[in-house]
Amino acid sequence: VPVEEGTDLISVRGFVGKPEFAKRSRGEQYFFVNQRYIRSNYLEHAVRKAYDELVTRENHPSWFLYIDGLDLAQIGMGIRQTKPARSSSVTTAWSMPSSMPPCAVR
Repeated sequence: VPVEEGTDLISVRGFVGKPEFAKRSRGEQYFFVNQRYIRSNYLEHAVRKAYDELVTRENHPSWFLYIDGLDLAQIGMGIRQTKPARSSSVTTAWSMPSSMPPCAVR
């Protein structure tokens, strides 16, 4: 399901999976902040909360969300940028697809 929303501060776009396609693994849950892949328990909890009554606890929905305009230095969330991968093929898998142009902050 496509997602696209923007405010004066940030923009969010990407895709979320339908609840009926939730899986037993978390292999398809990705956040990109300012075009960098990150892991965040805070953001994961926010998305999981949206699926609370739609997906059982042992199943995991899919998401690929791009958040632009967020200044990581000015917020107190536990966001960890991942280290660059050594293999160029792995790096390509984690970088923002060139077919998705950066979103302008509205």
